[in-house]
Amino acid sequence: MSEEMKAKRKLLLSANKNGYDRLEGAALEQMERYCTRYKDFLNRSKTERETAQRVIELAQAHGFAQYQRGMALRPGDKVYTCNRGKSVMLAVIGSEGMSRGAQIAAAHIDSPRLDLKPHPLYEDGGMAYFKTHYYGGIRKYQWVTIPLQLRGVVALKSGDAVPVVIGEGAEPKLVITDLLPHLGAEQNRKPLGEAIPAETLNILLGSRPIGDADDKERVKLAVMDRLHEKYGITEDDFVSAELEAVPAADATDIGIDASLIGAYGHDDRVCAYAALQALFDLPRIPERTAVCMLADKEEIGSMGVTGMQSAAFDTFMQDLCEGMQTPLRVCYERSFCLSADVTAAYDPNFDSVYEKRNAARVNHGLCLCKYTGARGKSGSSDADAETVAYARRVLDGEPPAAVADELLAVSHRPYGTGFYFSEAEQAPAYDGYEQETMHVADVAACRDGFLYVLCRNRFAEGDELEILAPHEPSRPLIVRDLYWLSIFGPDNHDEDAPATAGEALSRATAADWEAAAVANRSCNLYRIRLAAASDGAASGTSDTSSASDMRDASNVSVASDMRDASNVSVMSDTCGASGGSAPCAPSLSAHVSEGSFLRKRTFRRSARHG
Repeated sequence: MSEEMKAKRKLLLSANKNGYDRLEGAALEQMERYCTRYKDFLNRSKTERETAQRVIELAQAHGFAQYQRGMALRPGDKVYTCNRGKSVMLAVIGSEGMSRGAQIAAAHIDSPRLDLKPHPLYEDGGMAYFKTHYYGGIRKYQWVTIPLQLRGVVALKSGDAVPVVIGEGAEPKLVITDLLPHLGAEQNRKPLGEAIPAETLNILLGSRPIGDADDKERVKLAVMDRLHEKYGITEDDFVSAELEAVPAADATDIGIDASLIGAYGHDDRVCAYAALQALFDLPRIPERTAVCMLADKEEIGSMGVTGMQSAAFDTFMQDLCEGMQTPLRVCYERSFCLSADVTAAYDPNFDSVYEKRNAARVNHGLCLCKYTGARGKSGSSDADAETVAYARRVLDGEPPAAVADELLAVSHRPYGTGFYFSEAEQAPAYDGYEQETMHVADVAACRDGFLYVLCRNRFAEGDELEILAPHEPSRPLIVRDLYWLSIFGPDNHDEDAPATAGEALSRATAADWEAAAVANRSCNLYRIRLAAASDGAASGTSDTSSASDMRDASNVSVASDMRDASNVSVMSDTCGASGGSAPCAPSLSAHVSEGSFLRKRTFRRSARHG
């Protein structure tokens, strides 16, 4: 194949790689650590109540506090609330409050199971049983002859809730019986879905009687006696109990290569755990508030007071919005929500039920389902193309190894290790603080020869900055003709104030821009004249090519040469019609993509005190 054809193939055709071809060394070790923690999470979270409790324990360990209605909220605050012990909502308040909306990840923590009926206990044929009612879309044949546990709570008339766990560890397990092969001829002739009737999913509890031979229901009484001894409950208490039968096996590795995890509850605790960890792993205060919604009742249509059909989530979000003086509808219309749930990966053993070209593949990464529903998308939630494109950008945004050094160039404390790539450790012997670079602004727009940026840290007129853009070498920029947009920012509480940077720029007039010597208002909009560094001579500013730390050849060529026609646009040299209140357009400019960063190299060290 010619080099031209290879290039075309690489450019134009999809090249979906196996995940193991993308990972090596530290990344593989990180994956294994994540899977180990996930298995532990599954083992501790076999019911929705246990999952909610475990989530709260982890959240508190990561600095989250229980939200109380009316509490003051500030950027960086971490809060959670629990709805009746069965669903949990968590949030990290963003630097721009709730006015820019929220980034929401929603998953469910309930799984298919067997619930006990309100009057479950009975004796038949000298054996005691629990009557069950299946919850969610179970495959009934999978629930017979496997070891089971019973987990949940019994709510007493006193108001106390008694936790119940039967079949944990070395304790005896429970089971649902099935026919012996030579007795199952008629059963074998039935369709798979009918071979095990739901009415026969009765849990065997025991067969040892107590009392005299002529007493009735001696085995049932024996079971109840043991339950009363251990939990203090009577048969009437089952009416106000929530007891669930779940598989007794813990999560385990599958395959000779241990490449898969086998466990009860993947649906949907695999997504719940991922969403939770994403919230915990935020490296800094997000701009937009990050929200994790872990809901109950998805398996039965999201109904009930703990499901998404309830008002619980809306109430939580409204409370957050009121705490940040933002109407809920404003927050929602600017929010993004990812509904995270499992999907079926292609199984060659059942080839006929899959559409191969559009099925998820094992080891090929996350699967994005653009639509749900049945047949002609009946009952579908169909994501628009822009939403899917946004998700693609996020998922493809992992920095390649080639720019890993750029990550390491941010402000850091040398006496600490980890930060980006591992868990942090501290070396207390080091007593200093070293700052190689400082992130000073985010690019909101680039148009008509000017750069419009959101301030993150202080910078000033004449400062030498660097532009960091995806898939591009860093470029120098000298701050010239610095202006501040007075109508936008978190401190502007006018009801009619623009809510977003884009809205502010569209509404701004010449009178709204004020000359500034220093950019020091965080999250406010500033404007910089975008010009080639060689233009500095005209204004008395030193050429960036002579900057002390700009000796990298790729940087210098951008600063001093700027002859790449694809990167350069020629701009008008006429001043604006504002009579001099606005800066003149530059004569030469390179486009800077939205979302790029501006950083400042400072190379300073200061002592740590106390």
